[in-house]
Amino acid sequence: QMREALKAGLVQAGDTALPEVHVVRRLKPFLNDELAALCPDTLRVFGHPQKEWADPLPAMRDLDLGSNKRILLAVGPEAGWQDPFE
Repeated sequence: QMREALKAGLVQAGDTALPEVHVVRRLKPFLNDELAALCPDTLRVFGHPQKEWADPLPAMRDLDLGSNKRILLAVGPEAGWQDPFE
């Protein structure tokens, strides 16, 4: 099912490169423990409304993007993730 949805998205976007998708059950452990190994030398940006359980996040304008740095942007649901282990 997911592969078909990804292919439909490619058609809508007019693109041909199928993205690499990782499905994880718990967000915070994935962000803290696994993501760095999957995306070394990558600026990882977590798009999320500030929550009391999250470390303070810098503003996008304050990030050092560098000239050749890859960027990985994780975007959650509109209201953000409600639980740190969601």
